[in-house]
Amino acid sequence: TWNIQFNDVGATQDQEYTATLTFGCSDEALPGATAANDLVVSLRAKPVAGTAGVPGGPLPAALAWYPPRPNPVDGEVRFAFDLPEDARVSLEVFDPTGRRVATIVSGSLGPGRYQFPWQAVADNGPRVPGGLYFARFTTVGMKRVSRLIVLP
Repeated sequence: TWNIQFNDVGATQDQEYTATLTFGCSDEALPGATAANDLVVSLRAKPVAGTAGVPGGPLPAALAWYPPRPNPVDGEVRFAFDLPEDARVSLEVFDPTGRRVATIVSGSLGPGRYQFPWQAVADNGPRVPGGLYFARFTTVGMKRVSRLIVLP
């Protein structure tokens, strides 16, 4: 099962967006069997007037985590996610040794689209040194880890 969602933030209203999703098989065919063809799916999305990136618009229909942006981080990075219903959420940043350096969100949130900024500052105050970090997002039904590069 694959859940695909169109993020309409920044989309132009009443414009059609298309994409092609191709599922390919990298397994070798069994002796005597024919190789499987790729599965090609055509996707279309058309934000209707009044819903594209408008605050107070409809609540998200599905749980979603979006990659942190910008990455690499030179100043501030934004973490974004969608909650279709009330949920406990945890969003933390860890260094490569597994030590938590920052807690971005920890607690219950209502349904909606969320964005949280982080200025690459540790919970104890100083800016974190340049290098590799991991953002861990956890809520009921989803756990995601994203790599972050913080520039010196």
